[in-house]
Amino acid sequence: MEDTEKVPFGKLSPKDCYSTIFWAFYVILNLLNNKGD
Repeated sequence: MEDTEKVPFGKLSPKDCYSTIFWAFYVILNLLNNKGD
């Protein structure tokens, strides 16, 4: 079952790639905001 969850990056659709980048960007922004406080 774990193999199906770990999909090679090459098989990810552009939509999945953008979602991952957006999620990472969102997390980084939250970390920066927390440091600002």
